[in-house]
Amino acid sequence: MSSASAKHSAAEALEAAESAVALAEADLTLAQARLSEAQTRLAQAERDVAQARIRAPFAGIITEQYLTPNMHAGRATPLLRVVSDDLRLRFAVPETLAPSVRPGLPVRVRLAAVDVELAGTVERLAPEVDPASRHQKAEAVLTVPDTLRARLSSGLLAEVFLQPPAETRTSGTHH
Repeated sequence: MSSASAKHSAAEALEAAESAVALAEADLTLAQARLSEAQTRLAQAERDVAQARIRAPFAGIITEQYLTPNMHAGRATPLLRVVSDDLRLRFAVPETLAPSVRPGLPVRVRLAAVDVELAGTVERLAPEVDPASRHQKAEAVLTVPDTLRARLSSGLLAEVFLQPPAETRTSGTHH
């Protein structure tokens, strides 16, 4: 092999190697772009799944299902009815008594349908008096012995007795 032929072969080999390196770099750049695109799609899919997950702000039992799988729902579409495991009492306080009712106030509750009396504590109050009824809505958490839980259902009519400062009767619904 002549010296010129060897130089020509070496130049061709160098050119082929540089071409192979350029192709490999292009393949690497393309693979990195595809990886970045796939990671973006994965992140979007994870966000979609997180937004599609249904979570209740409390522990409870599903009592009604309004939609079936594969049905489409908007943000305001009701999907399920969930009843809280906590036994809560929602009741109305006449506006004349509303100023004396605050979170932490003890209450007694009589559930005539099951002949039970329970204790509870006001947990929260609506920020306003309802203009139509002139009552302020309140919610209390009830203390219920495990032996009574099975006898109690959502929606029972309750007599509510507010404890000090004034023992006064109002009526409400047990939830």
